[in-house]
Amino acid sequence: FPGECMALGSQIVAATQEMYKQAISNLLPTPAKSHYTFNLRDFARVVYGCLLIKPSSLSDKKTLIRLWVHEVYRVFCDRLVDTADMTWLFQSVKGVVKEHFKDDFDKLFKHLSPIQGRPTEDDMRSLMFGDYLNPDAMGEDRLYQEVTSMEELYATVEGCLEEYNQTHKTQMNLVIFRYALEHLSRISRILKQAGGNALLVGMGGSGRQSLSRLASAISNYTTFQPVISKSYGLTEWREDLKSLLKSAGGQGKPMVFLLTDTQIKEESFLEDVDSLLNTGEVPNLYTIDRKSTRRTPVTQ
Repeated sequence: FPGECMALGSQIVAATQEMYKQAISNLLPTPAKSHYTFNLRDFARVVYGCLLIKPSSLSDKKTLIRLWVHEVYRVFCDRLVDTADMTWLFQSVKGVVKEHFKDDFDKLFKHLSPIQGRPTEDDMRSLMFGDYLNPDAMGEDRLYQEVTSMEELYATVEGCLEEYNQTHKTQMNLVIFRYALEHLSRISRILKQAGGNALLVGMGGSGRQSLSRLASAISNYTTFQPVISKSYGLTEWREDLKSLLKSAGGQGKPMVFLLTDTQIKEESFLEDVDSLLNTGEVPNLYTIDRKSTRRTPVTQ
């Protein structure tokens, strides 16, 4: 990394700490906002998001500062449901950028508002980072970089959607518009992170499943979703989990596990998902006689 970017490491941690402290003090949970609970995992997610970028994607330290603002918005702002809370976060981020990075917020993001020159809350929707601008790249070649042209992003996503429909039996007739692009970018970012998981909240038919499938295809992941029938029970659920974990862990395939609220037929399904997210395994998935014993070869 360039020297000026290396020097920002401690500033990123200090700025994240400041935002975290302000969030837990001002964004308090209420009956209408019961999900306003922030912990040190959120602190870590901001830092992990900044670590996704490679040196070749950085033009100068201003790009890294914009990346930090983007990660703060993804971790904290995406959880907010009240306009007043979003306004508070916008003003808080401006203050933290000035205090810790010694930079002018308006100059950093003036490209988001070329006419007025001063970015507004709505302009911050155009701040996107992702690895989907070059969907043909694989593995380490997929660079996490700033989206500089919305037109280019539109064209890329339209091409990926067309390719998806050509390679899958179940086609998706989606209309790609600005709001869908924003959610697609959020889902893609989560998929890129190790152990990434998300709860997508919205009205039925709003495109949560479709965008998840498209983001999975863009990331070259395989989507796994249980097929629920009338006779589907705990036994079938456990077999599906075995199949999923064999593909992800045994064969090393990148997988996306997609589960909707209507597919949760028993409460024990949620307990298994909870174990999977917290520990990476499901207790008592295999009986003792089904577990294979790994023997360590003895060398003479």
